[in-house]
Amino acid sequence: MIGVIVISESLAAKEMLKTVQKAMGRKAMQGLEALSVKSMFSKRTLQHRIALTMRHMNTATGFLILSELYGSTQTNVCLSLRHKGEVEILCGYNLPMLIKAASLNRLTTLPELVKLLTSGGRKHIRCVK
Repeated sequence: MIGVIVISESLAAKEMLKTVQKAMGRKAMQGLEALSVKSMFSKRTLQHRIALTMRHMNTATGFLILSELYGSTQTNVCLSLRHKGEVEILCGYNLPMLIKAASLNRLTTLPELVKLLTSGGRKHIRCVK
């Protein structure tokens, strides 16, 4: 199973995962964690909170960190944790991506999950006419 950590500077990550749980059920939430961080946290505090979350998840097949925005403090802190094939980072997430992560994090590899979430997230952004 791939550990998926969803990070936000508000309660957005927690609320989005609550929505995923309502849609998919409690069992689908295995391997998904929300982490709310404050912009005033130091880089060291952020790294420590992320590392604690990873240890708490106790997965052996890797981690995918989803952050809100490329270039944000949370993303910049995560960059120091990235190890290709072990810890990957996707910037920008939406509800379809989280549903797909809940569906596939136990069935695929980390590189494949990154590819599927990236393409799935783009696919589900539409202008309704």
